[in-house]
Amino acid sequence: MKMQKNERGITLVALVVTIVVLLILAGVTIMYVMSDNGIFGKAQDAGVQSNGAAVREAVFLSVSGLYAEVYTNDAEAGEPFNAAMKAAFEKSIPADMKVGMTSGTVTATKANPSSITINGYSIKYKGTTYTVGYSSSTGVTVTGDDGYGTTTPPSTGE
Repeated sequence: MKMQKNERGITLVALVVTIVVLLILAGVTIMYVMSDNGIFGKAQDAGVQSNGAAVREAVFLSVSGLYAEVYTNDAEAGEPFNAAMKAAFEKSIPADMKVGMTSGTVTATKANPSSITINGYSIKYKGTTYTVGYSSSTGVTVTGDDGYGTTTPPSTGE
């Protein structure tokens, strides 16, 4: 077999340049994926926000149910009424959030407009402990030991 003079092929220099470019691209990609602001970091932050929002929604829905209970409960305001509100609040929290929940206080007034205050509750959800509370003036507050914190203002209809 005779070699032709115009034979074409990849030179060693072209191969080395291609490998260097691929290594640079791989390094940039790995840095983008693994950094705190990368894909994994943002996914972890989204998980924290999602779990905290789930707790906030559970408390918010429970408070909405408590307002309905305030208007339908025949008990007079005072300690028995507050005990009934506390039981209603604790019953309305979803089962997966009740594990590790520590009890707090619930006070309610039947005045027009009525008011509800929730203090001292701690809810453990997906490995994070959240301190939750509510007052008619500030709304639902949720603070997690993972850095999550939010306040949902009360609606103007309360």
